[in-house]
Amino acid sequence: MVKERMEESVQGATREKKYKKTVNRTDATMMMNGISWEPYTIIQKSKDVAGVFDNDATVSYLYTPLSVAREELQKRWQNEDLKMEVEKFLGVVPDVFQEGFNAALFRFIATPDLECQLAQDMASLAGFNFVFMEFLNDKFCTRNADKMHLGKLSFFKDKAKNNPESGSRVKVIDLVQSEGVSFRQLKTLQGESFIDFHHRIFQTQGDMIPTFDVSRFKTNGETASEVYMKVFSLFICHGVLFENYFVHTNEDENRFTHEVIIPTFEAIYQKFGVRPLIVPIISNEDEDASWQFYPSEIVPHLNLQA
Repeated sequence: MVKERMEESVQGATREKKYKKTVNRTDATMMMNGISWEPYTIIQKSKDVAGVFDNDATVSYLYTPLSVAREELQKRWQNEDLKMEVEKFLGVVPDVFQEGFNAALFRFIATPDLECQLAQDMASLAGFNFVFMEFLNDKFCTRNADKMHLGKLSFFKDKAKNNPESGSRVKVIDLVQSEGVSFRQLKTLQGESFIDFHHRIFQTQGDMIPTFDVSRFKTNGETASEVYMKVFSLFICHGVLFENYFVHTNEDENRFTHEVIIPTFEAIYQKFGVRPLIVPIISNEDEDASWQFYPSEIVPHLNLQA
């Protein structure tokens, strides 16, 4: 019994050390990028003297440091009036968010790339319940880099295992024929459902992770802004969102961030009086595709042989 308690104590200390290291890294990154956590309106703080948006300033004010978000979420969860206000706005809070203290990653389809693993590790170290949010009622598009990475998987090199697939790119679907096809109708080159394929390899990486399909927020022709109003409301007191908005290297994301994300963020802030809690996963300086690479361990589970 004493030995077990000592081991638990050591594990707890190690976990706390890792959490503090993660907090220090993410908080320091935000400070180096000039990011503070002041509850001022984004629109007022992010325009220069000519009234033109400054990308760095605009995106910076969307973020909350991990340590602040953790403490802030604990306070807000105790605010019954705020919770009731959010629940009234949403109608019904999704089951996976009802217990509170969640950390979510929002991507098109749940898939076990490096970004997902990093988000899951951050959530675990901070004591959050990890949730993967998807948007399954979308269509494949080769112009969208995130969707392209779902259709053609990239792997890290693994010299130790001398695996020929490692370090290569593996095509999952016919990229040309899949253009504009709904995710739900899309098939892999071997005839497997595209969504089922990603969910299958997702489940090989450990415990079952709860998912939520944001398509449930778009049932009556809602606009992107209307959908994000509901999405951001989940991060008022029910959880935090792990996200990066890369506005420097991606023109489409730059436009979407300024036309949808920022105005919606501001609208939610005005509605509830507090900001949605958005925590950056990585430094905005690391805008490279390696975060969408997959570990070589999943190669045996691909089942892509003809």
